[in-house]
Amino acid sequence: MNGDGFYNVAQVLFEAGSYFPHSSIQVQHIFPHPTTISRGVMQIYEHSKQQLIQICKDIKSCCVVVDSWSEKYTGINYCGIGLRFTDENFKLLSFVLGCYAYDAQSHAAVHFREFVDSKLQEYNSQLDSSKFVISDNEPNMLAAFRDNCQRIGCSDHYLNKQLQHAFESSEIHLNKNIVENVNCTAAQNIFSLVKNIVVDIRRSHRQQQQSMKLQVYSGTRFNGALTMLDIFREIFYELSALLTNTKSMDSFNLIDKKSVDDICCFLQPFDEVIQSLSEDHRSTLHKVISYRQCLINNASNENCMAIANEHRLATILHPKLKNFECCHDEKENAISALKSAFDQHKVNILSPSSCVSKPH
Repeated sequence: MNGDGFYNVAQVLFEAGSYFPHSSIQVQHIFPHPTTISRGVMQIYEHSKQQLIQICKDIKSCCVVVDSWSEKYTGINYCGIGLRFTDENFKLLSFVLGCYAYDAQSHAAVHFREFVDSKLQEYNSQLDSSKFVISDNEPNMLAAFRDNCQRIGCSDHYLNKQLQHAFESSEIHLNKNIVENVNCTAAQNIFSLVKNIVVDIRRSHRQQQQSMKLQVYSGTRFNGALTMLDIFREIFYELSALLTNTKSMDSFNLIDKKSVDDICCFLQPFDEVIQSLSEDHRSTLHKVISYRQCLINNASNENCMAIANEHRLATILHPKLKNFECCHDEKENAISALKSAFDQHKVNILSPSSCVSKPH
């Protein structure tokens, strides 16, 4: 028996025993009943909410993370809102304001923005030019957060969309006027065959005989294609016996395992980048440019992630990345962005509205 968690529990038990050497306390009397916990959840929530409201009063700049989705079976629409900022000790703090049932008039950008603003107002917070918004890059989000805030597209979402197009689209719209063909026919055929087999096995409840549980592809799960394909190739040789005398056997015979292995190896760097950029306790804005260049070198796709000035500023201010050794093309853009930000900062300092009169 080892591990920090086990040692911590054992230490607490020993200390409790030394504190009550002659008592006969029953463990079931110490732990609260589940119904007691559920009754107090709302009180804990309200207390925590009031604490967060007080914190929000002193926040000068922050990042609001917004996402929306629909539950597949119930059809209920949800909107999730999170808040991230650094304290005076430069520690990154993250809070989930809520996962709300979306009850606005429609999904139009103006109504979505009003919905988010109303939820932020509950915490005495509102979007302005000093606030950042992180969201996916769908047209509705772009329109909703175009004004009175600084929107930055989620890099993980960019990557996931690229992978989704690679496996499910015949063409993509680079802009309103340019359409590009997706030349991934071989990979798309394998992906489609694997996906159909996985769905068939999951529906027939035959996977109890397998050493690993197959995962159905989900477009909303970051790098969901790799998740499905990686498990499929791990148990590839087990599936032959499982699919005997089934309709899926013909599809299985068309799949070359080496091709599946090659696709998974190609997708692995994307998964590593997605995992690294999904860090919860540290800022990852400075990593985007270098990771983007690594993926370009690996996949020769310059559209894998969009770069904003905030990415350039975070990189040029980082002591280990400021020389842009991985991506010299972005160095001049970063220097220009830094000069522009510095000039704007001087204007803000010298503007009359920023001056605070001192009492005599």
